[in-house]
Amino acid sequence: MPFKNPEEANAWQRAWYEANKEKKNAYYKANIEKIKAYREATKVKRLAYAKAHYKANIEKKKAYDKAYAKANKDKENAKAAKRRAAKLNRTPGWLTKADLDRIVSIYIEAGRKTKMTGEQWHVDHIIPLQGENISGLHVPDNLQIIRATENISKNNRYEI
Repeated sequence: MPFKNPEEANAWQRAWYEANKEKKNAYYKANIEKIKAYREATKVKRLAYAKAHYKANIEKKKAYDKAYAKANKDKENAKAAKRRAAKLNRTPGWLTKADLDRIVSIYIEAGRKTKMTGEQWHVDHIIPLQGENISGLHVPDNLQIIRATENISKNNRYEI
């Protein structure tokens, strides 16, 4: 059905959905496993595409990020200040000198891995410092060294 504009198409789709709610729900119940498998497969495909796209365009992204940071210094400074404050607020006072040394050595190891492999490695907070539902601490046991692509795709989520 050709539509003149997106609003007309959306209105038609809403009307169809309202008129066929029972039919749609019955189909879903009868095919729930098939639908879940399809969703999982497309999720895996999207993730694979995102990783491939990131790898293919890493230099382009770096150049864009650098230009954006240069053009938006105020926003970048605010973001960095927020991150530093979160890290400070999420670093407990009960950490010993040995714990702080372990944190530093984890960051050093990530830098060493980056130099050795030529691939970016990040220090990731397993439980994010600024998570939506849960917030972690900046302690050695909450840190892990992972590939940059994994860390970026993880974003600010805690995955069990």
